[in-house]
Amino acid sequence: MMNPQEVNPDSNTDAGISSKKSRVGAGVASLTLKHGSERVRRGLEDAALRRIIRRQGFEIRHLTGREEVAQALELELEVWREKDYGDLEDYKKYIPQSIIFAAFDGDKCVGMNRLFSAYPEIPPFLDVMPIFDPTLKQNLIEAGKNLKIEEFGTVAVAKNYRGSRIFLDICRVAFRDATARGIEAWSIIMEPDRVRQMNSGLAFTFEQIGPATNYQGGDCAAHIMHFSDVRRHMSTSKPDLYDWFVNQPL
Repeated sequence: MMNPQEVNPDSNTDAGISSKKSRVGAGVASLTLKHGSERVRRGLEDAALRRIIRRQGFEIRHLTGREEVAQALELELEVWREKDYGDLEDYKKYIPQSIIFAAFDGDKCVGMNRLFSAYPEIPPFLDVMPIFDPTLKQNLIEAGKNLKIEEFGTVAVAKNYRGSRIFLDICRVAFRDATARGIEAWSIIMEPDRVRQMNSGLAFTFEQIGPATNYQGGDCAAHIMHFSDVRRHMSTSKPDLYDWFVNQPL
């Protein structure tokens, strides 16, 4: 279960009008307002992203040393307790098959992300979360055995560093590393509303593949994002972000 920075979308409601002419007029007006609101929201999201990208970047490391891994896991536990996200004991068995990235400010670990390889242990999104289609679930398990899919398992950012670009920096480095390793898709366990906000704000393409259920203190569902989809969508909907995320030197 992860907790990225969020971009909140606007919401719109339409009032019913009795006469046919009024309904048509109201419908056109509502559609205009809705599209106008959508353009404003996207403009604000794009402006916010540009500001974030211009902020100070952080050194992101792929952790392999025991001391650095311990430091990252300590931050993970600290944030989990602060936010009351649930029991990290359930994730201990995934440490041997975790790929850990962390952001550092000098020698201090200020952000971290744990990716769960889908083998040998089946990751939580397939092990404990319901999936709509049993055939899809089996296909995803097989893709995991072939190291083509992994779970974007945890993210933690130190309290005084939230609102920075740490989350994006970590996603950027992790995405490129996963691509180089032949990974074709990421999964996450997250509240569907927050996934939609993240997709809208960051041009990600996570799709819900199971019903929401109580998990680690929230009504969460399993989602999947294919890398080919996010490249295609981000490159057309947010080309500046795509260039920074995929092409510019790290």
